[in-house]
Amino acid sequence: MIRYCLFATILLMSTLSSMEAYKKRWREAEIFLVLADSLSYIKALLRFQSKDVYELSAAAMTDRMGFSLEPFRRISGDFSLGWRSCCLKAVYPVSREAYSVILEAGSVLGQMDLESQLQRLSVLEDRLRSRGEALTKELRPLKKLYLCLGAFFGLMIIITLI
Repeated sequence: MIRYCLFATILLMSTLSSMEAYKKRWREAEIFLVLADSLSYIKALLRFQSKDVYELSAAAMTDRMGFSLEPFRRISGDFSLGWRSCCLKAVYPVSREAYSVILEAGSVLGQMDLESQLQRLSVLEDRLRSRGEALTKELRPLKKLYLCLGAFFGLMIIITLI
């Protein structure tokens, strides 16, 4: 009886671990879309309200889809250093690729004339959005594969133990 419980536990744990890997990749796709929305909001604030970089950061970088972008709302002092620090805290642990794009967005803010900022932010937003949509499209059919692979490897472990 204990043996069967052990086998069921192994099967369940391997399936759950494979689904956790799937969720991690899905979360990475979501962060791209969240950050693209934030850049879109920053562009709107720049164009229509002419806010300074600190106000832009505080207003646009809001928590969404379980991502905490809180550090961006508390930037003070040197903006570029504060932005880099916030990127390290909030974005880097989830996606290095998104980190590099958002880091670049911080260097664009307040550095050029308004039209140049808007154009560059549009390019960065498009990069984030296209990458997020591509990852989402890629991951949708893989959900069953991750689930089946987890179950398969669990069964292989059980067979090895028998």
